[in-house]
Amino acid sequence: MKKALILGSTGLVGSHLLDLLLQDEQYEQVMVIVRNRLEIPHPKIQQVVVEDLSQMNQYKDCFHVDDVFCCLGTTMKKAKTKERFKRVDYDLPYLAASISKKEGVQRFLLISSMGADVHSRFFYNRVKGEAEKSIQALHLPAFFIFRPSLLLGKRKESRLGERISGWISKPLSFLMKQKYRPIQAADVASAMHKMAQTYLPGTQIFENDQIHALK
Repeated sequence: MKKALILGSTGLVGSHLLDLLLQDEQYEQVMVIVRNRLEIPHPKIQQVVVEDLSQMNQYKDCFHVDDVFCCLGTTMKKAKTKERFKRVDYDLPYLAASISKKEGVQRFLLISSMGADVHSRFFYNRVKGEAEKSIQALHLPAFFIFRPSLLLGKRKESRLGERISGWISKPLSFLMKQKYRPIQAADVASAMHKMAQTYLPGTQIFENDQIHALK
């Protein structure tokens, strides 16, 4: 029996992942670190309410698990500044990975982004690439990176730009190469869940077309 921790369990991918893990008999406990308690009555779920996620190193017991799923992420529109964006998409994932390393976590699974590259001229992709590189340098037993394209699914908050892109690209997705094709958030969650059942050491990177194949 395994234990898991999800960071970002209220997000588009994280919420699907939470459902999958709660249904999976291989997991006896699913820990979530949240800002607000979830209304999910389930015997497996263990919730820790933390107002400031940058203080998660004070809750190291939450990392006494087999698998850590990092589904944290924001947008420039929501973050408003580059500093705040980097805090969510670089600082917090790296902090979580550092704690995971110290606490003996076996698998660390991270949602990154298609185009992540430390040398990218685009700030968003560059930060994603920097997060990947820094976490990889920690030498976790198993580090899985998922680089999805545009995520499709129903969000709690409205993101007009993503909705417009989804409306345009979804009907035309059959014309796109699978590497660039939009992907359902539920399919990304399914791929993460599937790979967490494997024992591949080192760093494994899954591009968008590979995630489509894993769903």
